[in-house]
Amino acid sequence: MSSEVFGDLQFMLALGATAILTLGASYVFYPAFQAAFQDRLEYDTVQLSQQNGDEAPTNILLSLVIPAYNEEERIPIMLQAAHEYLESKDGRKTLQTLQQCSTLLGYEETTAKSPKLAVEWMIVNDGSKDGTDPTVRKEQDRLQKASSNDDKRYPHVWRLLNLKQNGGKGAAVKAGMTAAKGSFRLMVDADGATDFGPGLERVVTSLSKSIQSSSSSSSSS
Repeated sequence: MSSEVFGDLQFMLALGATAILTLGASYVFYPAFQAAFQDRLEYDTVQLSQQNGDEAPTNILLSLVIPAYNEEERIPIMLQAAHEYLESKDGRKTLQTLQQCSTLLGYEETTAKSPKLAVEWMIVNDGSKDGTDPTVRKEQDRLQKASSNDDKRYPHVWRLLNLKQNGGKGAAVKAGMTAAKGSFRLMVDADGATDFGPGLERVVTSLSKSIQSSSSSSSSS
């Protein structure tokens, strides 16, 4: 092989390696780049829920931050499943445990005069091109009307945050977490990738055990 041909081959290999490394780095860090520019994204927040003349709860116990991009087909299923769980006896028990955690940590002071600790639904529409926005509005209205939460111990507050352009999942989660008002904030996939009820129970149980263990250690020392 001549030195000229060998030199050309080395050049082509080096060029290919540079392209692979550059594209690879862009792919790996792309979500981080998007999240870093999240503060520059413009968005509107819409209050969807109505309190039917009742005073809106001032304390938010749990915020569910749900980033959604083109999820008009799947997000109704996820919202239905999560709402059914929170309205169930198991769901109420989990929220009660979370409320106890909040009290022990000093996040909330619930009294007889202010018994309401709400669950906030923060759906972040990440510049969707489909009907995610109207689908969320329709589903929220349906679920609120069908709510069995007669004692209104844990009322639901619904908010829709619309990013004016697609920012990526990282940016959508950051925007939602920043706008949410809950003492505890949990990111939930809009496509229902995780079984909501059991997942929330595991998180809350683990948190409760950790707090109790910490309290016991502090008392014994």
